[in-house]
Amino acid sequence: MRLEQLEKHLVRLIEGNLARLLAGRLHPHEVAARLARALDENAYRNADGSLTAPDTFTVRLCSEDHAALTADQPALAELLRADILEIAHRAGLKMLKAPVIVLVADPSLSAFQIDVNAYHDEDHSETDIMQGVTPAPMPTAPRNPQLLLRGNYIPLTRPVINLGRRADNHIVIDDPYISRNHAQMRLRFGRYVIYDLNSRGGTFVNNQRVTECLLQPNDVIALSRVVMVYLEDESSTSIPPVTDTQIRPPTGRPAPEAWE
Repeated sequence: MRLEQLEKHLVRLIEGNLARLLAGRLHPHEVAARLARALDENAYRNADGSLTAPDTFTVRLCSEDHAALTADQPALAELLRADILEIAHRAGLKMLKAPVIVLVADPSLSAFQIDVNAYHDEDHSETDIMQGVTPAPMPTAPRNPQLLLRGNYIPLTRPVINLGRRADNHIVIDDPYISRNHAQMRLRFGRYVIYDLNSRGGTFVNNQRVTECLLQPNDVIALSRVVMVYLEDESSTSIPPVTDTQIRPPTGRPAPEAWE
């Protein structure tokens, strides 16, 4: 219900403020839907039950639309920023800082397409506090959570972590079997949960294909054929490196040139 309400309010704002500026290149409803979903899916719940909204948004457009809109409407990012601030306030979502909107050209997108990624920037400056943007408490996190991936220990320091082949993911995995946006880890009530993002190759935990799964220390995760281990409590020194032979997702598929 919250997602529907966010989208409804954003449609009204964008149709009122941005319809003319979008100049027929982007439909206000599509922009609103993408922004609303990014707000909803990347909000996290605090210990007091309140929700904190993401504060950094990457808005991806096809190269032609990006060039035209940024040339003709240089204030577009600022107007989107104002709409996000207003809708977060109406929805009762906290923000740790004033939102940042980044418009990016993505050659992989077709004309009139838009893609929005959102995350929480942990760099909250004194200026934000002076302007009345009060940081909300982070949920209690696991002790020293990490991923062991290809012999490297990757610390998990964000409440939302995107994994995939595309360069704007928090953890970028360069493998042809990995989807551009493959999986997401979210901190929920002090525990990480991994979600499959409708990937082609699938997400597996301890050899079981999952759409979402609450992670336990030493769980073996496979994104398609790429294997990693979830670790907590500084236990990594006692865990030997894991090889692809320890988990066997479905095989027999030709390597794709670029899975979506």
